[in-house]
Amino acid sequence: LTFTKDSALAMSVFLQELAMRGILFHPANLKPSAAHTKADVAQTLTACEEALAVVRAGWEDGDLAARLNGKVLDAGPVRQG
Repeated sequence: LTFTKDSALAMSVFLQELAMRGILFHPANLKPSAAHTKADVAQTLTACEEALAVVRAGWEDGDLAARLNGKVLDAGPVRQG
């Protein structure tokens, strides 16, 4: 898996859309906790579906960057090979 400029943009929009729906994830750690209830998980899954729909629409329309209200995540070092 390579983290590219395009994937950084997609992740940025995805995380933004999740935050707008009350779900906060760190880009490197999308793990649930045993403290989450079934309702928490259901809310998170719904938010993920909605956020991914925004990302998909942006890819299909060619305007994904226009959907981001902030900065693109820093991809950091990219491992090759």
